Amino acid sequence: MRFVPVVAIAALATGCIQLEMARFARVRAGPVREGHQSEASVPGVGRSCVTIITIFPVTSLPNLGDAVADATVGASALRNAVVRYEIRYVPLVGGRTCYVVEGEPE
Repeated sequence: MRFVPVVAIAALATGCIQLEMARFARVRAGPVREGHQSEASVPGVGRSCVTIITIFPVTSLPNLGDAVADATVGASALRNAVVRYEIRYVPLVGGRTCYVVEGEPE
């Protein structure tokens, strides 16, 4: 019976946080090619994440440049880009944190 309150507290403490860090009119990962039009019709979304076990990262730390490069695949840049930091964590178990870049490919 003591296990039930511990599980209930852990379930209540579990969470997901999305922090908007910045907004940019234009973001690019490489040189801009003039006159280039993207074939992508959906908004570009890129992520760079780290996996956490208990409180220790087990993969490389997230990199904003990697998230931008992931979002601009097939495009030269992103317009109206939003940068967020997401945290999904279960206390003392683990979780995942990510930089997320979202925008309109151009």
